[in-house]
Amino acid sequence: MYAEECFDKIIDEYKTRIEELEAENEELRAQLDKAFELPCKVGDRVWKIVDKKHIFGYLVRSFLITETKILVELENKKRYKEGYVDLKDLGKCWFLENQKESAEFRLAELKGEGDYRG
Repeated sequence: MYAEECFDKIIDEYKTRIEELEAENEELRAQLDKAFELPCKVGDRVWKIVDKKHIFGYLVRSFLITETKILVELENKKRYKEGYVDLKDLGKCWFLENQKESAEFRLAELKGEGDYRG
């Protein structure tokens, strides 16, 4: 009889642990539903329009996330910090690595050159 009681106790402990893990899993799923994927990662190359005259390549150095915005910190080839760009300005003044043509087109628009397609 003693072995059966031990067995029942072990089963109850496992059932309790399974319930705890299921609750934790639900909480993590709820957090994941609120999450989003950033369009780039640290170390990625991006293009930035500078002074409405040039397009320069930068590396993503870090991200700064506040209550109201997400900023992307950039650095130049010499690893000097170049400042931040706002994530919401992606496609307006800075572009992902595979979007250099879009950056050139935007620069032409800013220069008033109309329908330029690099």
